[in-house]
Amino acid sequence: MSVTQVITDNSKMEQDSIKKNVPTNIRNIKDEFEQRRIFIRNINSDKKDVLTTLTKLVEINGEDPYFELKLYDKLSEQIDHLNSEEIQFILKQIPQAKEEYSYRVMETLYSKWAETHPLDALDFMDSKNTNQFEGCIIDSWSKSEPDIAFNWIKENIAKAHDSSIYFFYKNLASTDLDEALEKVSEVPNSRTYTALQGVISNTKNASDFENLAEMVEKSKKDNQIFYLYFHWSEIDPVSTLTRIKQSEIKQVKDMKDQVEINFAQSFPLSYLEWQNKERAKGKNENE
Repeated sequence: MSVTQVITDNSKMEQDSIKKNVPTNIRNIKDEFEQRRIFIRNINSDKKDVLTTLTKLVEINGEDPYFELKLYDKLSEQIDHLNSEEIQFILKQIPQAKEEYSYRVMETLYSKWAETHPLDALDFMDSKNTNQFEGCIIDSWSKSEPDIAFNWIKENIAKAHDSSIYFFYKNLASTDLDEALEKVSEVPNSRTYTALQGVISNTKNASDFENLAEMVEKSKKDNQIFYLYFHWSEIDPVSTLTRIKQSEIKQVKDMKDQVEINFAQSFPLSYLEWQNKERAKGKNENE
């Protein structure tokens, strides 16, 4: 038998094998899909099946993103029915968050718990020697009891997680920008940047930045002015430099060099284009 014939025969055998196995594989996939569809349909949305949902999440281990998404939707519905004691019980069943699924689940549970008993949620988290869920707890708490949440932040400012400060100011600024900026002044300079990041997260365009800049400039607090312009220069350096050019405030004008450096490092080609335009403007003004 020639080499060519051997190769041809082997190829034909391989194709025949594929043809035989494909229908079986398709049936297996369809059966598995149907089983998962039935599971989602039959599982209860109340709290009694929450451990069943968690177990299934562990089993699939991210292998089926669509099924995983449906499970998370179902889990969110189930968690809505849990009380504080039940949430604590569920959290004890979950190992320390090392996998993405467990982190997402624990974050959802802590957020739900914080809606009614934030201090209990914080104490339980501390007992696990971690603060990685502190931000989601403060996020929930600051939406329902902003004044009490802020008092906790001030009392724990030295150890508070950056995400806690960020979410508090983000939520407050979305409802009362004046009060948010006023409260920025109540945290140490070392946490001012994080607080302003939360405030600035509500700033969506150059017009929002202009309004926020006016408010910050009226406060005449150098650190707030510096952090605002520094942060916004990383988002929209052109509008930042335009604002600096038009300003009569020394603290603002002093930011020009730093903002240009940020611009050149972050967006080198855009910086060169902006620089050429500025030179052309200056040349036309001098003629």
